[in-house]
Amino acid sequence: MIYPIPFPLSSGRYEVGPAMRRFGTAAGQGLPAEEAHFLPDDDLAATLSAKLAVLRQAPDQAHLFAPEAEEAGLRAAIHESFRLLAAEHPEMAAVTADGVMLHHLGIRVTDWATPAPGLDAVGEPWPELATVAREIRAWLGGRQGIWRLGDALGLAVQEDLAIVRGPGEGGGAHTGEAPSGAQAGEAPTGAQAGEAPTGAPPSRDTLEWLHVCLPSNWAPAEKIGRSFIAVHEPVVHSERLLASQAQIIRAMIHAGPFARYVWALHRDAELCHNPRLHQAPPWLAAGSPADLAAQACFRVERQTTHGFPALNRALFTIRYWVEPLADTVADPWRRERLASALAGMDEAALAYKGLGSARDRLVIWLRA
Repeated sequence: MIYPIPFPLSSGRYEVGPAMRRFGTAAGQGLPAEEAHFLPDDDLAATLSAKLAVLRQAPDQAHLFAPEAEEAGLRAAIHESFRLLAAEHPEMAAVTADGVMLHHLGIRVTDWATPAPGLDAVGEPWPELATVAREIRAWLGGRQGIWRLGDALGLAVQEDLAIVRGPGEGGGAHTGEAPSGAQAGEAPTGAQAGEAPTGAPPSRDTLEWLHVCLPSNWAPAEKIGRSFIAVHEPVVHSERLLASQAQIIRAMIHAGPFARYVWALHRDAELCHNPRLHQAPPWLAAGSPADLAAQACFRVERQTTHGFPALNRALFTIRYWVEPLADTVADPWRRERLASALAGMDEAALAYKGLGSARDRLVIWLRA
């Protein structure tokens, strides 16, 4: 099955705000009911292949630890994330006495509470994942310590992942040590995955870990280790979002789970829009409205949160959909709401979204 692309524009307005909806609450028009953080579908193999390609190209741009990351608590949060996957999808994962079995990949991670988790090939992966599973096993075989554990989680699911740590102490022994497999100031053998953590307890919330291979026009390496405010300050019209940052961090860790949606129009169908790795083609300068619409793709991110209060941390997931714009707005209700949202964007929002030269022609096409 393929999950249909959500359409988070029922208001017909471009809005920036928390817009967090608790799991189990009624969905609005264009949005599904929220039942799980992980949504595997028939695109799983293609998405895992895309993520692995980014890791092979530039691991230091996709798998990162904050300099102040604290390994024991972070490892425990990754363990809890595996448990969440196993609870939602027992056909994919099962937690064992000392690790996790990833049935769909034919992989078992062992000794996961130690600085040197093991890796075994066990059974057969799902047939549709046979090729990428073999490649993932080879990749994990070259990783060490918590880097292997993080990649095993990130390459098991379609979602990109982050772990946020609340201000102050919380979760695990405070070791002050770099992640296993790395010396201070250098990456472990076979990995270039960001600056080695010191374990110093933060006085503010911290984006402690990122496994983000397919971002939408932002660079994970520029966000790791930063606070919620610092991460979101570049977002145009984010005043309401930033004003709520303390409540949002508390809710992420102690309440929820929650989901929210973000949409964008891109100039190609590539999943990875990390500006350090991918430069999208420009909008057609002289094309007609129909030409521009044929170039455009509608992209949606589903972001979810799941708190680990005992660890003072939360898991943040990002699931992507991308499809040709014409497919998204085949329904007249969607066409008008997108047209209305685009027409209502001011110059600052258009510049931030990269739509300055395209908006007017796209609105003409949508309302034709």
